[in-house]
Amino acid sequence: MLKRKKKIEWEEAQRRKTWWQKMVDKLPDVDDMLAYHTQQELNVLDRRLGYIFYVALIGIALYVLVFVKSNYSLLFLEFWD
Repeated sequence: MLKRKKKIEWEEAQRRKTWWQKMVDKLPDVDDMLAYHTQQELNVLDRRLGYIFYVALIGIALYVLVFVKSNYSLLFLEFWD
């Protein structure tokens, strides 16, 4: 009985709304429109994973410094010949 009464009250409130209130109700929610997603950051405390990360980082840095820098002039000259 209480649910039916509340439903009737809600329906009457909807009928009493002005055309402007009905138009505003149809607009999308501002919070949803202006919301944005961010990535969650996570710190993993694992010594072995840290070793792998830093060894890979140093390996890539050495590759760039040694192989790419030393062969850059050769690659550049071969490209334009």
